[in-house]
Amino acid sequence: MRSDLFSRLSALLQAIERGSVRLHADRDPSEDGLIEYTTQDGWRLVIFNDASSWDYVESATSPEGETMDRQAYCEARGDDPDYYPDAKTAWLAYGIPTLIGGATEARRLWGAPWLTCGSQARK
Repeated sequence: MRSDLFSRLSALLQAIERGSVRLHADRDPSEDGLIEYTTQDGWRLVIFNDASSWDYVESATSPEGETMDRQAYCEARGDDPDYYPDAKTAWLAYGIPTLIGGATEARRLWGAPWLTCGSQARK
């Protein structure tokens, strides 16, 4: 049975990927490694960027402080533990290029990502 936290997280990811929720990354998300994102309403997501590819949800923390780690997320996903957004969505929603040619090629194809990062002002 999927938890309420997982259901809320799934809805959040869908909203992010539609562009109705914007993210702020703690650093340039086109760089490899764990990227921490925050939303304006207080969610914290950590996504692993593996060699410029959106790889997995490392953890998610709700505005109320509930946390779901990678293992719990994969268990809750059940039949589809290996979810990945397509390349265009990974770029526009998360700023992860997922293309040969990296961020330069992604920006050429799809424009600027929908997020701020580092010290940029949050919109």
